Amino acid sequence: ENRLFVDQLVAQLNYTQQKALFHNKRYTVTFDQSRQEVRFNDRNLQLPETLYFNQTFIFDYLANGRVNQFRTVTLYTNEGPHVKIVFQLGSGKFVVQTE
Repeated sequence: ENRLFVDQLVAQLNYTQQKALFHNKRYTVTFDQSRQEVRFNDRNLQLPETLYFNQTFIFDYLANGRVNQFRTVTLYTNEGPHVKIVFQLGSGKFVVQTE
C-alpha cells in the first residue's frame, strides 16, 4: 500500500511539473499535515493510514518547471522504512529515498 501511494505521488508530481511547463503557468502543491493529504490544483491524494507526515509544506511548480522552494518531505511509517522526497531547487527535480 505504501509503495503504491509513493508511486502515485511521484507520477502526480511529474505530471504537475509537465503541466506547468506545457501551460506556462504556476501550479501549487500542498503537503497538508492536518488533513494528511497531498493537494494539487486538480487532484488530492489521501495518505494511507500506514503513512503520515508531521509538517505542512507548500510549494509551486513555476512556469519553467522549477520549484520555488526546496525541502525534504519525510513520509513516516509506524514500522518499516521512511520515505524521503528531496526537492532540488535548481531543476525542479526530486529524488525519492527510502531509509
